Amino acid sequence: GPPRWGYLPLLRTRPFMMGAGAISTQNLAMYSLLIQVPYLFGGGEGADAGLGLAIIAMTFTMAAMAPIGGWLAEWVGVKVIVAAGGLIGAVGVSVLGALSSSASPRQVGLRLLIVGLGLGLSTGPANAAAISAVEQEQSGVASATISMLRYFGAIAGGVILFFACVPDKGGG
Repeated sequence: GPPRWGYLPLLRTRPFMMGAGAISTQNLAMYSLLIQVPYLFGGGEGADAGLGLAIIAMTFTMAAMAPIGGWLAEWVGVKVIVAAGGLIGAVGVSVLGALSSSASPRQVGLRLLIVGLGLGLSTGPANAAAISAVEQEQSGVASATISMLRYFGAIAGGVILFFACVPDKGGG
């Protein structure tokens, strides 16, 4: 048949869209946390070096868990690992959100470790599943689309935070 090209075949491939959607959602959560944690827990005095270490702990845990997530996905299946990682990440965000603004950097860091664990487990398998769901000649466009959606998630997180946190200036 004629060669398939462009975005339309990708958008019609459910496993690709599920993987790309998971990655975009995870980046939305991750970048929202990166932006918001210093404001939520830093107090009025400005940035706390301990909070910086807490954020580094999250990203380090993500990197450390990525190969384990890939190995586990081969063992128990991609859907299970992506779902488990998403659930673990959501639990981390929930317990982080339950902290008071006076929480210590250690308390924040321990919860960010949970987030990093979940995101690290699921990002690699979600990416691999999305790319492997498309025909080989589409892999370049698929990879670029995932990168675009990854950054879209990051930007969307920032925009959502902006509109959620900025007081209404409408004067009505």
